[in-house]
Amino acid sequence: MKKNTVLNTISGAKDKKDNFISIAKAIGIILMVTGHAISQNYAYRFIYMFHMPIFFFCSGYFFRVPVSLQGVEHFTFKRIKGLYWPFLKWSFIFMLFHNCFCSWHLYQSSTAHYNVSDYILHARSMLFTMTGQEILLNQFWFLKELLLASVLVCMVTYAFRRFTFRYKDTALMLILIILTAVSKCLEWDLPIIWNVSLLFLSTTFFFAGFIYRKIEKDFFYSYKCFSISLLIVLFVVWIWNDFLDMLWYDAINVLLYIPTAIVGVFMVLNLSKMIEKHSIKTLFYYIGKNTIYILIFHLIVFKFVNYLKICIYGLPEDRIADFMIIKEYNSYFWIVYVLLGIAIPLSFQAVRKKLKN
Repeated sequence: MKKNTVLNTISGAKDKKDNFISIAKAIGIILMVTGHAISQNYAYRFIYMFHMPIFFFCSGYFFRVPVSLQGVEHFTFKRIKGLYWPFLKWSFIFMLFHNCFCSWHLYQSSTAHYNVSDYILHARSMLFTMTGQEILLNQFWFLKELLLASVLVCMVTYAFRRFTFRYKDTALMLILIILTAVSKCLEWDLPIIWNVSLLFLSTTFFFAGFIYRKIEKDFFYSYKCFSISLLIVLFVVWIWNDFLDMLWYDAINVLLYIPTAIVGVFMVLNLSKMIEKHSIKTLFYYIGKNTIYILIFHLIVFKFVNYLKICIYGLPEDRIADFMIIKEYNSYFWIVYVLLGIAIPLSFQAVRKKLKN
C-alpha cells in the first residue's frame, strides 16, 4: 500500500490548494492525543466536543457524487482498501502480540492470555465486523465508522442525484440528525454495524463536510470567524456540564452536540488557514500526512511514558497498565505524553520510509 493511501482515503487531499485540510487533520490528531493525555477537566470537554468530527468532516469535504454504478463500486473499493485493510493489518499484528503485552504488564492483570480459540474468535470479529481489536487499538472504531459513513453517503447521494429539489442537501442533513437521535433513543443495533446511532452521527459529520465544500467562500476564513466560533464552543462547553463526544451522548443532547461540533470544525479550518500563512505549516503538513501512525502507536508510547513516570515518582510497577495514562502528577507531565505520543510514531514512519527506499 502506498505511504499516503490512508491519508488520501481519510481526507481525499490531492490538490495543493487544499493543503489546509492536511493542517486541519494535523490539528485533529494533536487534539486527539492531547485529549487522551489530560485529566477530565474543562479543556478535556472542550477538545472532545469536536476533535473526532474533524476527520469525518474533512473526508466528506472531498467527496464527489458518483455519476454511475461503476463510480459507486470504485469509491467503495477504494474505501475498503484504504480503511478496512489498515484496520485488519494492524489489528492482526497487535493481536499476535497480545500475550506479550500481558507478560510485559501493558494490560491489567485481569486481562487473560489468549488461547487458540480466543485468537480465532477475535480474528473472526475483526474480519467480519471490524471489532474485537486490542485495547491499544480502541481508537480504531473511527476507521470502521468512516468506512460505513462514506459508503452510505455515496449510495444515498447517487440514488438521489437526479432530484432537483433546491433544499435536497438540507433535507438529507436534517433526516440524518433525526435518525441519529431516534436510533439512540431506541438503542438500535444491527449485525456488523452494531451501533446504528453512531453510524448516523458519523454520516452526519461526513455529509456536513460535503455540503460545506459546496457553499464555501473566501470570506469564511478570517480572525473574526475564528474568534466567534471559538467563543461559541467555549460557551457551550461552559454552560453544558455533561460530557459530550461521538461515543458519549444521548438522544436529547446530541441535538446540541452536532451543531457545536460543526462550529468547532469550522474554527479548526479557520486556524488551519492561519497556519498555512506561516513556515510552521510544513510541520503540520507532515503530521497531517501521517496521522495513521499516530493513531496506531500513541497509546503504546503512553505505556513507555507511564514507565518513565513510575521511575521518577516511585510508583508501583503494575501502574504501567493504567488505561491511557497514570493520572497522578499530571499537571505538566501530559506535555510529555503529547510530545512523545506524536514524535515517536512520526520517527517510526520516517525510519520505515528510509528503510523501504
